[in-house]
Amino acid sequence: MNGELVDRMVEALRVPSDVLLAFFVSFSRFEYALRAAGFRQDPPKEAEVSWDRFENWLDTLQPADVAPVLQAGKYLLDHPPKRLVVRDGVPDWEVPGRAGQTDMRFLMEALRRARNNLFHGGKWLTAPELPDRNERVISTAGNVLYALIGMPSAENLRYPFEL
Repeated sequence: MNGELVDRMVEALRVPSDVLLAFFVSFSRFEYALRAAGFRQDPPKEAEVSWDRFENWLDTLQPADVAPVLQAGKYLLDHPPKRLVVRDGVPDWEVPGRAGQTDMRFLMEALRRARNNLFHGGKWLTAPELPDRNERVISTAGNVLYALIGMPSAENLRYPFEL
């Protein structure tokens, strides 16, 4: 692997490499924990995470259980990661609408979008955001992951995550 090229790509994201690596590894491990805890798609896709099942479970929790998660994700709720769109053949970003979602569902969507914008290369197609925007989104998304794992009712996730 070309280390110099990778260094330039990481620098272009304007997120410290240790923050990026921590987020990538944590998100990967979180999805593993979701699968291990049974939040999977029905056959024949049972190896895929079912975020809908996970969100349905979150909906059953007491407000006090999820309050730390919502607090950790306040920046993503107030300034959600944008959705990549194409307008007149040109990639651009748009702010997603809430579509009547609860704060928790909107936050889970924002968490996945933060991951997708990095994992699937959307950040390379458009002009850079504000200088600290990417770092703030990724740092907050990482905090949300750890707040989810830290919920008292999340032992089914915590064990495989920390394994």
